[in-house]
Formats: sequence, C-alpha cells, structure tokens
Amino acid sequence: MDAFVDFLRRERNFRDDDAPFLADKFGLDHELVRHVLNGLGAPSAQRTGYESFLKAISCAFDQFLAKLKDIWLVASGNAMVFVLASAFLGVAVAYFLQIPALGLAPVSVSNAVNNVLWLIVALQMACFARHGRMRYPLYAGAILAGMFVLGSSKYMLETLHLGLGRLVSLGLTVGFFYAGLGSAAALVGGYVAMGRRARTRVGMTRQEALERLLVVRDLLERRDDFKPQRQLKTWIDRSQEDPRWPLAALLGGLALGALRVLVLGGYAHVFRNFDLNQDPVLMTLRIMSVIVTAIGFLGIGFLAGGVRKALFSQGLAFVGFEATNFIRLGMFGPDLAMQQLQLPYLAPVVLLLLVSGLLSGIGARIEDATKRERRLDENDPAALLAERIVLERRLNAPSGASCVVSIDVAQSTLMKEGQDRLKVEWSFREFQKFLTEVCEQSGGHIVSTAGDGAIATFCDSEDALNAARDAQTRIAWFNSRVNRLDSPFRVRVGIHCDEVQGEVNDVQFTQVIDIAAHVQTRAPVGGILVTAEATVQLPEEEFTELKDPVQGHKVFVVANPTLSA
Repeated sequence: MDAFVDFLRRERNFRDDDAPFLADKFGLDHELVRHVLNGLGAPSAQRTGYESFLKAISCAFDQFLAKLKDIWLVASGNAMVFVLASAFLGVAVAYFLQIPALGLAPVSVSNAVNNVLWLIVALQMACFARHGRMRYPLYAGAILAGMFVLGSSKYMLETLHLGLGRLVSLGLTVGFFYAGLGSAAALVGGYVAMGRRARTRVGMTRQEALERLLVVRDLLERRDDFKPQRQLKTWIDRSQEDPRWPLAALLGGLALGALRVLVLGGYAHVFRNFDLNQDPVLMTLRIMSVIVTAIGFLGIGFLAGGVRKALFSQGLAFVGFEATNFIRLGMFGPDLAMQQLQLPYLAPVVLLLLVSGLLSGIGARIEDATKRERRLDENDPAALLAERIVLERRLNAPSGASCVVSIDVAQSTLMKEGQDRLKVEWSFREFQKFLTEVCEQSGGHIVSTAGDGAIATFCDSEDALNAARDAQTRIAWFNSRVNRLDSPFRVRVGIHCDEVQGEVNDVQFTQVIDIAAHVQTRAPVGGILVTAEATVQLPEEEFTELKDPVQGHKVFVVANPTLSA
C-alpha cells in the first residue's frame, strides 16, 4: 500500500482507465484502485483542453480591460478637454444618426440619440469622479447652460413660443442639474480617492515607508534647484487663502439677497396691478432666483475652504441674505423679513444650510488634497520636501521601552532527521501556535515566527519572564499531547530590554531584537537567559551571572526557569 501511495504522490499523469494496470502492479483490489483514482480526480484530455480554453479567454479579457483602462486614463487626462470633446462627439453622432439616408425610423433615431447622449453624460460623470475636483462640473454646467440657451433659442422661441425669460430659466435649470450631478460624482470620486490614499499611507509598512523615503531623497538630490514649480493661482485659490473670508461670505449673501430683491421685487413693483400669483414671468424669475441662490451658497462655502469654514460661511451668508428682506420693494419689506425669521421657516432653511456647508466644505477639502497629490506626482520640490519630512517623522518616532523575548528549539536539525517531512511541518507549525498562545496570554505580541522559534515583544520584563517561564513549564504538555515527532521539543529563551525607535512590531532589524537573539543562543537548554537591562525591573528574582558578556551586555541565568520551580 505504501508503494502505491508513493507512486501516486510522485506520478500525476494517469487516467481513470489505468486502474487495472495499477491494481495488478501493486497487488491491490481493482475496485479500490478505481475509487482512489476517482477520488483524486484523474484528469482527462477533454477537461484539460476545456480549462486551457477558459484560461485563454480569461487572459484575453484581462488584457482587453487593461488596454481599455489605459485608453480611458489617457483620454480623460484633462477633464475639461474631455468634456468638451465628448460633448462635440455626442452632438456629431446624434446629428449623423438623423441623416435620412440611413433609413432609420423616427422612433429608432430618437432611441439611438438618447442612448448616445446618456452614454456621453455617463462618461463625463466618470471623468469628474476620476479627477475629484468640483470646479470642473461647475464650469461644465455653466458652459452647458450657455450653449443650451444659444443653441436652442431660435427653436424654442419660434416653435414652442417660449419667452426669453423662460428659455434662460430652462437653460439654468439644465445647467444646474448637470453641475449638481457632476459635483456629486466628483465628491464621491474624490472622497473615495482621498480615503484610499489615506489608507495606503496609514497601512504602509516600515519597509514600504523606507523605500518611499529613499525614492523621495533620490528625486530631491537630482534637482539643481529647490524652487517650487510656478503655478498660476486661480481666483478660487486666492479666495480660499484669503483671511477675510468671513467678510466675503457676508457680502456674498448680501449680494445674492440684493439681486433677488432687485429682480423679483422690482418686477412686482412695476407690474403690481396684475395678479402676480398667476404671472408666468414672475414664476420663471422665482425659479431662476432659487437656482442662482443655491449655486451662490454652494460657491460661498466652497470658496471659504474646509468643512468648518464652509459651515460658518453659510451662516454668515444667510444673515446677509435675510437682511435684504427688510428692503421695501415689491413683496419685500419688514413684514416679510420678520415672517421668514420664525421657526417654521428657519428649521428647513438651517437644514439646507448644513447640507450645503458640508457638501461645499468636503468638496473644497477634497480639491485641496487632490491638488497636493498632483504636485507630488509632478515631483514639485516643495511637495517632495513635505513628503520627506512626514516619512522621516514616522520612521524616527519617539523612542519607547520594549522587552524582546527570543525563543528557539534546541538541536532542531537533529529532531528532523529521519522523520516524515509532513509530520515535521505539522509539529513545528503547532509549536509556533503554542508559542503565540503563551506569549499573548502574558500580554505579548509575536513579531516573527521565522525559523524554528519566535520573537515576541512585551511592555516590561516581568511579563516577558512570565511568558518565558510559562513556555518552559508547558513544553512538557506540548510534547506529550501535541508533538508527533520521536524527539521532544526543548527550548531556550533569551530576554533583552532597550529603547526602540518607533513600533518594535514594525521594526524587523532593530538592535534589541538582534541582541535578544544572540542572548538566546547562549542560554542553556530548558533555561532562560536575560541581560542586565532586563533585570532592572526584576529586583526580587534570583539570577546567576555568566562569566562572558554577549555583545558587551552582562547576562544572567534565571534561577527558576519554570513556574513550578
């Protein structure tokens, strides 16, 4: 039977119909061999070919997706260029589909045009999400509103008999909803990207941080000068950096309110003899006023920069906006102003202001983070220096005391000789699990289980010594109940305490670990050896000093290496 098992372990090229041959070769029952082969899943030519075909299809699909992603990244590299180019392409395709020579039915043309336009809008929203900057959808919404009014004015005025006011109102509405949808996409995309970058920085291992620091240093050393790249500040950048933003927010609210009073109140004052409740022009002006006011408040919060500043700016803008209600013009005046300061009116308005402040503030924060990342990607020296400082602060974190325990198996090579390698693997893995449990029960943390032992860290020497004694005490139970090898596990332990830069769990080559490992090699089998630094916190323990130091450190043998001693 063992010969049969060894054969199947080495040989993999067999089929179900090989059962009679193998049964005769090893003197086994035919039915037994057939069931064994069936349990192993003997391969067949058809199955292998099918799996190869699926694998080829999967690889081709992955390559197609990778190529498609590359094309997308290149095409949407400049947000506004992509939006304008895709809009022009969409209009061109829509115009082409309506050519009579194509022979398409009117319903088919309408469906095809709608599908093309929705596809273009979806791609533009994806572009906004990729860049994560709210200014792009705001710019695009303003352009769309202008193009809508200019491009459809003749058709709207002559065919649908719409007035110019309604046409402008409709264009503003279209632009507003497009800008709102794009801003939402940019907000979500920017927030996801910002969170991903933050998680990457926080989850960066010490080795990855070291690698990044070396790259940044190399980039800085290659530069001939350290002048930051000249970047023209837009009016948005200047507004967000202006310390007078509270005054700007108050004046912005006053301007929006004054514009509303001038347009709506002026119209009502001029045409006060008409029934204004049914006046379509006034209704159009009110819609335009709501849209302009909403855009204005979002813009005020965005220009303030930051979430807290944006929320505060909404309150200041609202104060200025409401103050204009006291102006006597048309339906406006003190009576209306006092009526709108009552709780039933203020409650929903405050909620809207909170939402507006949060959205605009988060958008400003995301845009600022995106701008910093872009400067870093462009290897701006100022951004690189800031990155270097952040990495060096992390890698040179304040020192903290740590106690390291190094545990290893004595004569592990001899234990493995002549043993079944699977039993060796299982037993040593169980031994490492045993050490992990022992250390964690004493408040320790396993740093490494490389080799045949483990490296663990503790806050103080007392916990470290308790874990070492627990391991020496319970190793007899492990050998009798868990170990499957002929030879027992016998361990030796080394303990050392010292100051560590940063988190010792994240430092794989710190000196305290190196010394603890060297001390462990000098420890007696079944014993515990500690350095003088570790004994400082153990005044009541009994030790015997060794004659020779280890790497310049005095070392002591623990008199009672087990808990029962």
